[in-house]
Amino acid sequence: MRAKFVSKLYESLNIQSDDILTDKFIKDFLDDEFVIENCIRSYEIDNNNNNRFDISEINSDEYLENEDFIEYAKYLIESKFFEVYNMLEDLIENDRIKIWRSITVNKSWLSQLPTSKRPLGIYWSWDKNAAEPYWGYNDKEFSIPMTLQSSVNINDIDWVPTFKGNMHPNYEEEKEITIKKGASLKIEAIIDEHGKELNINKIKTKIFKV
Repeated sequence: MRAKFVSKLYESLNIQSDDILTDKFIKDFLDDEFVIENCIRSYEIDNNNNNRFDISEINSDEYLENEDFIEYAKYLIESKFFEVYNMLEDLIENDRIKIWRSITVNKSWLSQLPTSKRPLGIYWSWDKNAAEPYWGYNDKEFSIPMTLQSSVNINDIDWVPTFKGNMHPNYEEEKEITIKKGASLKIEAIIDEHGKELNINKIKTKIFKV
């Protein structure tokens, strides 16, 4: 019989495991075709059936009616949760996680930033190199790439989509942190496409909404 994880409070992230691993969270994962195929593949391999099944011919509905498979799939999802938890915990320093967001802007963006009321956006990355451009993507006027650097308090992180994105095999490479709408950030650095940090003296104390 597979071991069951015990719900506990994860003080470093200020979350309860049951707050994330709800029945809906697990159901949404198993409703994803890519996830269910990965679970079935692992299930068959663990049951020594890897030489006699073709993933292209499977009927996922049959597996979803198999109680043993459902328990196995839940175990995989829970295991991934704890893997992601440990990863996120390692990023914390003084209750904050350093984050980056890549955007494409126009020539006047930097000069207008001190008076701008435009939200910075809720989707950031905990890995500088994984940040993908937002805002003016594929817009000829907004074609100058910039990377914003900030840090977010762990209480301002929307943990459910953050865990879901980092657990999902299709999206985990994005290394995304989702921030709660209405939260505030300071821009700690702006880095251009050549890796040069720009002068941000005019916005050092400015508080931006996401």
